[in-house]
Amino acid sequence: MLRQMPEAPAIYKSRNVKNGGTMNRNVSTLGFWASFAGAVLFIVFTICFAGIALTQESALWTDLNTYLVSAQTNSQIFKQIAQFCILAFTPLYLIILQSLKALNSSKKLFSEISISFGIVFATLVSLNYFLQLTAVRFAIDKNLIDGLEQWIMFNPNSIILSINMLGFSFFFGLSSLFIAPAVDGKGIQKALSVLFSINGILCLSGGIGFVIENLFLVNLTINIGMGGIVTAITILLAIYFKRLSTQESRSIMAP
Repeated sequence: MLRQMPEAPAIYKSRNVKNGGTMNRNVSTLGFWASFAGAVLFIVFTICFAGIALTQESALWTDLNTYLVSAQTNSQIFKQIAQFCILAFTPLYLIILQSLKALNSSKKLFSEISISFGIVFATLVSLNYFLQLTAVRFAIDKNLIDGLEQWIMFNPNSIILSINMLGFSFFFGLSSLFIAPAVDGKGIQKALSVLFSINGILCLSGGIGFVIENLFLVNLTINIGMGGIVTAITILLAIYFKRLSTQESRSIMAP
């Protein structure tokens, strides 16, 4: 006859609960700061995007020479800050996904798929914006224009824009769609799930617009729609993680 193992003393149970609570609090705190920083970056990006539209006459690409004249005569500060904001957002997005995965382990599969797509998104998009801030800027400053046209993201026919749109439309869209069920619940979680789903649909629609060369659809879904939705998502995520962190702190302090 099998003997029943003695139950662990209450002090060890309490210690295990508190250790788990401490880990969850750390995850929530990390998720909060990543979300808060992401929200700030997207708000600054939106301000810079408006600044570019208001201060630069040649918003549409015509040819390389016209773009170079505009880049050399107009201040590029808004453009460079906006590019830096997106570059900085990509690692924060992965931190957010990992935090959501750690706090919603019951739907781990959806989180892992989302993270896989998110890694590709972060790689493609960060590659583009780092090139814009470094190699492209260096070439323009030194007037090294041979072959430069294909690496300027504002050229609608450039290779680098296609790479960037692949990241934003396809992989960011799929990542958003798969993280949506992982955060589904009540209240703020339900709102996050809906917003992630909308963002995924917008991103994929923007990809379709890019393929069929419909600039209006791309601007509506990616530049306006995605920008607004991601700002709302990061703000809600910051609130969500902050609430969880506060709850975990209270549970740890409880006797």
